[in-house]
Amino acid sequence: MIHSIYLNNYKGFSNTFIPFGDVNFLVGDNSTGKTSVINIIKMLESPSYWSFFDLFIDSDEVIPFKEIVNHYSHDQSYFTIGVDTEWDDVNERVYFSISYKEGVNNKLPELDSYRFTVDNISVLIKKEKEVFAIYTKEKQIISFEKWIKDNERYRRRKDLDFLLDEDLRTPFIVTINFVINHIRKVKDPYTATIKIPTTGNESIAPIRASARKYYHSEEGSFSEEGSHVPHMIKSIFEQEKVLKNAILKVLRRFGKDSGLFDDIKIEKYGNKEYAPFSINIIYNNIPVNLSQVGFGVNQILPLLLESLYRHDYILTYQQPEVHLHPKAQSAFGNVIYYSALTRNNTFFVETHSDYLINRFRYLMHENKDEDEKVSNVRILFFERTCDGIKVYPIVLNENGQYPENMPESYGDFFVDEEINMLSV
Repeated sequence: MIHSIYLNNYKGFSNTFIPFGDVNFLVGDNSTGKTSVINIIKMLESPSYWSFFDLFIDSDEVIPFKEIVNHYSHDQSYFTIGVDTEWDDVNERVYFSISYKEGVNNKLPELDSYRFTVDNISVLIKKEKEVFAIYTKEKQIISFEKWIKDNERYRRRKDLDFLLDEDLRTPFIVTINFVINHIRKVKDPYTATIKIPTTGNESIAPIRASARKYYHSEEGSFSEEGSHVPHMIKSIFEQEKVLKNAILKVLRRFGKDSGLFDDIKIEKYGNKEYAPFSINIIYNNIPVNLSQVGFGVNQILPLLLESLYRHDYILTYQQPEVHLHPKAQSAFGNVIYYSALTRNNTFFVETHSDYLINRFRYLMHENKDEDEKVSNVRILFFERTCDGIKVYPIVLNENGQYPENMPESYGDFFVDEEINMLSV
């Protein structure tokens, strides 16, 4: 679980701490860094990243260092990504800070150093010439922010160099465990004190795959565009009766509230296991192939199914309101609330929809059962300023109400528009 991140010299962010809740709505103008933060979250939740701190290990593209470092910074020689995290197998907070510099040969970001905490000891592993060296500092660790800002010198620990891999082939998460086990005097140095994150996480892109008339059963691996969802629907309908009924109940409620459909049905073409099939949307008792209905239906289906099927997942959505009428945007707020409450999913939702957020806030207000409340909800407001991008965490109270100390610029546009409309 990620509690907060720290970005310095990264894109438009300078010395920025961003705390997270269980449900997070990322809002703000275009080009204010929301997608950059979403990408950082996805990267930090990827097991692959923790092997070699490779920024592009799960990406189809690589980005030069100079396109990542903050162009307004006085020192453009590095950028830093920090994370305050609590992994499933560790009942303690672990802090990391990873710094990159420009590679000499390929001009891509190259790992320069990384820091982490173990008990009240901070460990710094820094690249010196072509090898890494270990430094430590023993000092009470009070908070992530204070730890990041602590500039006191570390002590060089040549006695720990034997823990490092000279040819840099050992995954860094293994090296980190070597160091932790040595400090804690664990007999077996290969004990995995800290394991690579295993929390399930899925991310759905802002533009989802178009519907097809027919699907083949052997297809269906996960994709951010949601092309796997028809196969997920088929699997749920055929194999998991209890979950199917629970999901269908919420789907039908969403369809009714949004006005998009009454029901969803599977139609198979043949009795064989891998026979092709189609998805039909039912409206007024009339079945219509998914490829023939409005674009909004097939755009929202991946988000609906992921929200209702996943359990204990981190779900990252970008612009779920795309191609949706405001009534449907509000109805999707119901689904997110239900998923957070009953499926224990964590959400990061990049959105421009007040309708979605306000429906979620309304449900927080209406639910009076203390044991059935979704709490720890925040709106992360991104704003472009003369000093770079600022992120304001707006924490909602248990009744969905905004705090008194709101940023003045938050909601100004919507309020101004409402005032203007009163004169029409």
